[in-house]
Amino acid sequence: MNPDLYYFFVSAFFGVIGGFPYELERLFRRKGKRVFPVFYFCFLFLLSTFGQILFRFPSYRIYFGVGTFLGFTVYLKSIHRILDFFLNFLYNKTKSNKKVLYDGRKD
Repeated sequence: MNPDLYYFFVSAFFGVIGGFPYELERLFRRKGKRVFPVFYFCFLFLLSTFGQILFRFPSYRIYFGVGTFLGFTVYLKSIHRILDFFLNFLYNKTKSNKKVLYDGRKD
């Protein structure tokens, strides 16, 4: 396998891994407060750079950043939607359970 292709896939993997802290960022985000995503993307850049140092990649190349960005985009388009579905499902289940308890009805 071409080493450059390997480096690209590893940087894309770091983009996917970097999507999981994005879920934590969404929990702490307030309406109208858009400053925190700037810090998150700085964190994602540092995570990517740390991975490059950890795996002893050659000097920084532009496709490392592109791979990280594409990996994060893959996360947003797939895993993020799956997690949103399950979080909404759990939220609605707990909300309906509370409603059942307060109404006094049984399932």
